[in-house]
Amino acid sequence: MSDNIIFRPPVANDAAMLAQFGRDSFCEAFAHLYSAENLTTFLNDVHNIENINAQIEANNVHYMLAEDAADNGKLIGYCKISEKSKLDYDQNGPHTCEFSQLYVLASHHGSGVAQKLMDWAIQSAKSRGFKELVLSVYSDNPRAQSFYQKYGFTYYCDTIFMVGTHRDDEYIYRLIL
Repeated sequence: MSDNIIFRPPVANDAAMLAQFGRDSFCEAFAHLYSAENLTTFLNDVHNIENINAQIEANNVHYMLAEDAADNGKLIGYCKISEKSKLDYDQNGPHTCEFSQLYVLASHHGSGVAQKLMDWAIQSAKSRGFKELVLSVYSDNPRAQSFYQKYGFTYYCDTIFMVGTHRDDEYIYRLIL
């Protein structure tokens, strides 16, 4: 990985950049799966400035950003953990944390950025006293599944993920911390 990659938490004025990056990254990987209407609905619901601003200001959602200092601080990836999981999962009470939205530009796949973000997420969840980290992963994304498995995540159950009115089959993976 390049020494030029800077990892940092977001500040309030990062919301617009995170919203656009989330939209672009999601579309880069998955837009071909959805109708324009379903994709637009999803992007407007999830990757909007107001929603992200609220998360940045909340004390129960934590982001980590990766920027390329050699490219004027361009955002190349981010992830977040949420202390209150929204997954359809029988949680282990207050001891479960959700890992979500690990996005890295395709141009930086294999660079170590995703690994650094994952390392941060695991350590961050542990340092906050969580005993379990859960995530959902698209059932037809073996690359992501393999990545999570390398970190010790294991399949727990099937779930669904809605993109507009389109239903995606997903898996819930968990990691005991």
